[in-house]
Amino acid sequence: MWAERFSAPPLADACPTLVFVAHGGVLEPQAALLAASLHDAYVPAKVICRVMEPANHWGALRPDVANFLDQCGVEIRPLRNRIDDAYPHGNKIAALEGVSGRAVFLDTDMLLMVPFSTHQRLLGVAAAKPADVDTFSAGGGSWARVWSMFDRDVPAKIYTASISGETIRPYFNAGFVMASDGDALAGMWTEVAKRIDAEPSIVNKRPWLDQIALPVAFAELGWPVDDLTDAFNYPCHLADLGVMAPYFAHYHYTRVLAAQPKLAHRTRRLMAKYPALRAILKASGSDGWANLPDELANR
Repeated sequence: MWAERFSAPPLADACPTLVFVAHGGVLEPQAALLAASLHDAYVPAKVICRVMEPANHWGALRPDVANFLDQCGVEIRPLRNRIDDAYPHGNKIAALEGVSGRAVFLDTDMLLMVPFSTHQRLLGVAAAKPADVDTFSAGGGSWARVWSMFDRDVPAKIYTASISGETIRPYFNAGFVMASDGDALAGMWTEVAKRIDAEPSIVNKRPWLDQIALPVAFAELGWPVDDLTDAFNYPCHLADLGVMAPYFAHYHYTRVLAAQPKLAHRTRRLMAKYPALRAILKASGSDGWANLPDELANR
């Protein structure tokens, strides 16, 4: 279990605005579960959901989901993919667009496990967790080519991938990304991603483009990046929680929610506290969500 716990910020505005993405389909139950966990345990309750447009491409949110987000105090703001509507990962790249001040982008398939406000590691200019695996290099991607596009050498700093244990250069998991200026990061992240995406000599770009562009965007902004631990973005699909007590669990799949006792317990408690959440999950027809409430009740 991690020894360090959250520290109260010296100023209220040090608590970040939390931002996630939703649209019709599988992201609806994920968004509802995340919103419930944030309403239950995120003390400042500063939360935005970016709903993707156009609805005829992404799918409109069901009314029950939109109403539930509103009941959880989540502000809904529309957003368009700035890269390519055929590239869903691109939605997160612009998610902090128009969000002034300190902000955190969260993947929608995450769950806040414990009460939280902010942390000393989130009080700097930028923060992210090293990737679980260097998926870009593993598929033949060249970091030297990426950085040379921006007239930069590959940064000398060495990281350790959190799951594979391999030595990597700056490459972050984009499921939890903190920026002291959300709008500035969104603009630079988008610009860098577009340039990399358009460069034919860079291979193995999709779906990793968001993660490839992120360290370059930080460098172009001149922002030092504070390293985060798994406590902020625990890869539950790759490692059992065991005795760990993270802030945010990144579960990825409904089967993981059902298989891991801590995740199952947290989800059951949220459904008990928010009956509308259970109804939303039961009405969701994809990826095992409809069966999840009964499966958890029988465990």
